[in-house]
Amino acid sequence: MSKIKDKYHWYNMTKDINLFVLSCDTCNKNKKASRHSKCPLTKYHAGYPMERVHIDFMGPLPKTKQNNEHILMMTDQFTKWTECIPLPSQTAEVTAQAAINEFFTRFGYPFQLFSDQGRNFESALFKAVCDLLQIHKARTTPYRPQSNGQVERQNRSLMDAVRCFVDSQQENWDQHIAQLGGAMRSSVNRSTGYTPNKLMLGRETNQPADLMFGSQSEKEGLRKIVPAGDLVYVLDTAQIKGKCKKLGSPWKGPGIVISKVTGYVYKVKLQRVVFNTNHDRLKPCGDRKIPAWLETCRDKFKQGIDVLAGNKTKPTTPQYCVCRGPDTGETMVQCDNCREWFHLTCIGMSIQEANEIDPYICPNCQLVRPNCIVPPF
Repeated sequence: MSKIKDKYHWYNMTKDINLFVLSCDTCNKNKKASRHSKCPLTKYHAGYPMERVHIDFMGPLPKTKQNNEHILMMTDQFTKWTECIPLPSQTAEVTAQAAINEFFTRFGYPFQLFSDQGRNFESALFKAVCDLLQIHKARTTPYRPQSNGQVERQNRSLMDAVRCFVDSQQENWDQHIAQLGGAMRSSVNRSTGYTPNKLMLGRETNQPADLMFGSQSEKEGLRKIVPAGDLVYVLDTAQIKGKCKKLGSPWKGPGIVISKVTGYVYKVKLQRVVFNTNHDRLKPCGDRKIPAWLETCRDKFKQGIDVLAGNKTKPTTPQYCVCRGPDTGETMVQCDNCREWFHLTCIGMSIQEANEIDPYICPNCQLVRPNCIVPPF
């Protein structure tokens, strides 16, 4: 333009030159435009889950041991829930079968299915399946992948993750698709502010880290474990004949925790009974005054003395009762004279009778000293 202006001049010269250049058919065919206008993307606002599902294929990829070469991607526009299904081919029959069996039968059939103009999606078989299931089939315009951007964006996220796990031969990519798809569904989506799990299922799914660290209630429970040697009250749910349960004390004790049997089961000793009970049936004892026998038991426990046997702890298992058997967790009662422990089954006594009898004299003491006096605690 500047060279022409140096030698020539006429009215509307710039306008005429621009019009001449723009109307050149040779230039228009062979020169790429540095700038061209782009039409805005139209928006489809899905109002509920499975209203509109976007579907697309990724591949072909290196063939795996399961003969998979393609990945069928399906994304629900409302919840952003994405299914990633490795497939050996992308024929219309395989595509329709995978979409129905792996997605639609579990979450419902979509109102509209949106895809590109791939031959598998535009085949007569695939259209027949959509007509049979009353699914409205929609598609993008040619060479316009932006129109299917919902699933295209998920394609990029999946491939970014697959590249981090694939081996050097690139033949094991299908082994990680299920786990990576679950990770995508448990991640917060920027456009919705929620995870696809939350919007599709109404809840968050457990992840390995959640199971590893436990729930909040489990964490609170771990902080409430009762250590051995603590004084506790035990919830009393026994119904005593002739007495009103509502007017009776709901807690019996105090007692002392002898040991932890399993996760939340403890061996507890009351004044004359030893039994196993659950953590939820215990509450800490904060009494200012406690019985003398309980003080003695606590002192023995601190010194490492077996509270039940009354001797220093030995490597052999202590023996009790007339059967001279070990402590198997069965409820036992203590003689108030000789301090020996007896299994209730061996002496034919029920738990209710053991709680009510005071004092208890074992059969051996009754034979040796019929009129024995029970020593004070």
